[in-house]
Amino acid sequence: MNFIKIIPNVKKTLTAILLISFFVNSISAQITNDIKSYIENSFAGNYLTSYKILQSLKISDPNNKLTNLAFANYWLSLYETTGNNEKYHTLCKTEAEKLNKPFSQQTILTPDEVYNIISAKAILLKIQVSKKQYLKAANEFKSIIKYTEYALDHEQYLKMKIISGLYNYYVETAKEDYPVIYPVLLFYPKGNKKKGLKLLTECSRSDDIFISTRSKLYLAVIYTKDEKNYIEAEKNYTELLNRYPKNVQWRKEYIDMLIAFGNIEKAKIEREKLKNVIKSSTQLTEEQRIFLSKQ
Repeated sequence: MNFIKIIPNVKKTLTAILLISFFVNSISAQITNDIKSYIENSFAGNYLTSYKILQSLKISDPNNKLTNLAFANYWLSLYETTGNNEKYHTLCKTEAEKLNKPFSQQTILTPDEVYNIISAKAILLKIQVSKKQYLKAANEFKSIIKYTEYALDHEQYLKMKIISGLYNYYVETAKEDYPVIYPVLLFYPKGNKKKGLKLLTECSRSDDIFISTRSKLYLAVIYTKDEKNYIEAEKNYTELLNRYPKNVQWRKEYIDMLIAFGNIEKAKIEREKLKNVIKSSTQLTEEQRIFLSKQ
């Protein structure tokens, strides 16, 4: 299933984020210390610091595609933490579409270009799914399925493993949860939920902070919404918040998980913790502070 030509580069591995997961909203650590700093601050919930880093990158290298991708990711995080404000959707879409590049069998791409294209599409499709535009999202996904198939054939690479894990799990879940897109998914490679969970669990134990953090978040969501496994969901959210206690978005998701499983008393305790984090944080915009305080 090797559908694309990849320029050999022993120092870099193809990096991509699977669209069908519906939860993809971050970028992978690549190349510069500034990007790595952005990722760490993003995980930590330091929105204002993250924005300053991105502004600096935009000034120093305005045509860098990775900077465009990082900005698209940032505007997505603002979209999700301000009650789905459409102005952030517009800003996100503007940055993400700068990375679009049509695929053909003759296209020769570097691993970084493949990563950028898939990641940009992932960010846009996440918003489409949040708006319940499932058919539009499914049809859009077709434009990067060739790249995803490449990843499925290269699970020996850690960043390919997380993509394969997400695809294997969610392509089967999507068939069950979203029957309207089932006919479209029939043309894609079959998945395997058990294998998907296994690969994501392996990734969650990685020494790579980006991969392990994202994998734990995916697992927390999966065990909450799909597997209905309180113990595993609790474990993954706890590990995330122990490392990043000021990430207000993940704290809110943790509270939602507790409520979903009927642990109302603990949810009340965690809501007070969230209020304290919001009150003491110097890293939120006023718009975020107002929206999150109402949750």
